[in-house]
Amino acid sequence: MEEPFLIHLTKYSDNHGYFIEKFNKNIYRSVTDTESETVLQNCPHWVQENMSLSNKNVIRGIHYQYDNPQAKLVHCLYGKILDIIVDLRQTSPTFGKHFKFNLNDEVILYVPKGFGHSFLSLSDNTLIEYKCSDYYKPEDQYTIIWNDNSLNIDWGIDNPILSDKDNNGLTFEECPKFI
Repeated sequence: MEEPFLIHLTKYSDNHGYFIEKFNKNIYRSVTDTESETVLQNCPHWVQENMSLSNKNVIRGIHYQYDNPQAKLVHCLYGKILDIIVDLRQTSPTFGKHFKFNLNDEVILYVPKGFGHSFLSLSDNTLIEYKCSDYYKPEDQYTIIWNDNSLNIDWGIDNPILSDKDNNGLTFEECPKFI
């Protein structure tokens, strides 16, 4: 079973600025799962790339597609985010748990299929780019409410800026889960 992981990018700086090799398929083939020591066998085929710009204190998510689940590569190009994912895979030992990651321009998060994804923008003009392994299908998207009682996520903020969709999401108990 695939697990999320971070990729710490190497920044090559000189008097011109810097260079980062952001995506290299071999990186994903060489990442190991610490529990099973198995190598990630298949790097997803990325079919869509999205970008969002958010102001400070905006929460986006917790979103996922059920019939067309997406693996994601999340990269904060500018600013900082608190990225939170929720394991929705009923057969996983971490089912129903959430994981937090602080992301900036030097770290990429791999989110496997079967996770809900969200983030809190920690700065103004935060620019996020993410690759997806399946196409966005609005009729298949589910949203879990950001302050769900059973998930008990400490966002570190009491009054975030939310879209109507994110403010009116389903509870964890109501949302469909992966088998």
